[in-house]
Amino acid sequence: MPLNKEQFLNQFTRQALDERISLFVGAGASADIGYPSWYNLFKPLAKELGMTLDESTNYYRLAQYYSNKFGRAELRKRINDIINKNEFHSPLINELIDIGFTNIWTTNYDNVLENNYNSRNILFNKLFRDADLSNIELNKRINIYKMNGDITNLDGIVATRRVKSISKLFCIEDLIRRGFI
Repeated sequence: MPLNKEQFLNQFTRQALDERISLFVGAGASADIGYPSWYNLFKPLAKELGMTLDESTNYYRLAQYYSNKFGRAELRKRINDIINKNEFHSPLINELIDIGFTNIWTTNYDNVLENNYNSRNILFNKLFRDADLSNIELNKRINIYKMNGDITNLDGIVATRRVKSISKLFCIEDLIRRGFI
């Protein structure tokens, strides 16, 4: 049976006080300060391939086609040219920081989350490689899981169908242990 609004707020508040809430952040969170949605990121690439985008477009597949035709280095360069910029002050992200999430999962390559935490002198762990998992200090720092990699490591970004992501087992454990919104 679904929770009503009051039940949800009560449950969420209890989990927040226990530091057991995680947040998923997609491209929309960075779009409010000018970063592209996945649609806008891949639209010029689709045009070069002679393709059009619609709601059923699989962006990983499109990126794989682009990589196959122009090379992985060109795909990384194009993503870097669009994503690697210094805009970061986001009112939306700052409001989310105020809520007090202990774990944030994101598909975003940009560093908007990290830069907003830095501007407020809040410590965090950025996790985008399996090797980063040893740096986790639960409940001492915010953990930012970059599921598709990070713009600072272009060789490790996940844009194509050949997915190389942070340990799926760890992800599942976190989702079971914590409230996830």
